[in-house]
Amino acid sequence: VHTRRSSEEDRIVRQLVARHGTGSTCWMLLNKKGLPQRTPKQIRERWLNHLVPHINKDPWTQEEDMVLCAAHRHFGGIYAEFARLLLPGRPENSIKNHLNTSKMLASDPAHFGLEVRA
Repeated sequence: VHTRRSSEEDRIVRQLVARHGTGSTCWMLLNKKGLPQRTPKQIRERWLNHLVPHINKDPWTQEEDMVLCAAHRHFGGIYAEFARLLLPGRPENSIKNHLNTSKMLASDPAHFGLEVRA
């Protein structure tokens, strides 16, 4: 069952991450200490995709689109590496979603050297 996230939940996550960090075992601890209604995976994904302070939530630029398409053409779908090396501040999930839903890919994927899968 999916329930809408509250600003109170986000506040708890920020507070607990500040106190306990983001190591591999911290998500289970955050689940037990503050958010038992959320799974450790849900807490981790909320942090990484929405709450990390340095996340870039600005609209995608044409330059970012070109970097993303070129990287995808050369390396495939290694979104974590794109996020870490090429598009700092853009979460891995945001990169994947943008690439998969991008109008530029849908309109002319061959222009960017991408395969069209039926």
